[in-house]
Amino acid sequence: MLGHQHSSLQLAHYAYLHVQLGIKTLDGARHDEAADYFTAALNRRDLSSKSNIHEIYEDLVVEYICPSEAEDVIRRAVWIELSNAPLCLLNTSTGLLCDRAAQLNSFKTTPEYKELLSSITKRSDLRMERIKEVVAMHFRCVLLSHRWEETEALLHDIQDKVMYELNGLGGIAWMDTCCIDKSNNVELEEPVNFMFVWYRHSTLTTIHLSDVPPSSQSGALASSVWNERGWAFQKFVAPKVVIFYQKDWSLYLDDRSPNHKRSPAIMKELEGATGIGAQALISFHPGMRGAREKLQWASRCVTTMQEDIMYSYL
Repeated sequence: MLGHQHSSLQLAHYAYLHVQLGIKTLDGARHDEAADYFTAALNRRDLSSKSNIHEIYEDLVVEYICPSEAEDVIRRAVWIELSNAPLCLLNTSTGLLCDRAAQLNSFKTTPEYKELLSSITKRSDLRMERIKEVVAMHFRCVLLSHRWEETEALLHDIQDKVMYELNGLGGIAWMDTCCIDKSNNVELEEPVNFMFVWYRHSTLTTIHLSDVPPSSQSGALASSVWNERGWAFQKFVAPKVVIFYQKDWSLYLDDRSPNHKRSPAIMKELEGATGIGAQALISFHPGMRGAREKLQWASRCVTTMQEDIMYSYL
């Protein structure tokens, strides 16, 4: 009887150490929780058999999730979110251009990420709705549409530099010229194919009218050369939220509404300037429907290269 009890105690002690080693990969709070759970189970009278100890161990393995597994789940959610965003984005906090890896690493340093990771202690905590919500909130991006003037900034002008310290490169923001390696044909093809998607998923698209002076009256937007640019079309119809700014970055018509697509005055002006119906301007959907009408819109546009007319409208 004593020998059997001694053997059972040895087995229990061995199993306890085994579980402790397994859950050492968890952070302190979860390790203590799991250890307490196992200790309480060992105090039960029916743990003299080998099968019950293994059942406790298996319960822990099934119930708890290690941080690396939680990180993988979050990382997958991040990559899905970033598939709808440009390859590089400007971090407005640091002023640095960030590729996908840098964007992920930046997210991992935030309190939101740490709180999310610490909240995932058990498999029942893997609620994808919550994870997607936190990820989508962090990776919200604002895109810019404007017309280059004298200087066209390129990637080598800003790479590894703090944007706020640069001089002589007016108008720098997210653009295909300064955030994409134009010497790389594969990377250059990305914005051509996905620009509409990027602008569609932007939280906000700001449109800078460099030829519209401050305090302009209604009609200035209609006469802006921005309306004539081929690539400008999708940068306006794709986003759900748009704000127009004048040359000095003051709001056009001093319209302080959160979305100029909801401004009847601005929509009426843009409709007359582009020939595009107001409903299409507000809620455009790509496709072959109305192809003749869309070709008429394209006929009014100008691009540097003739084939860009086709690319921008595809």
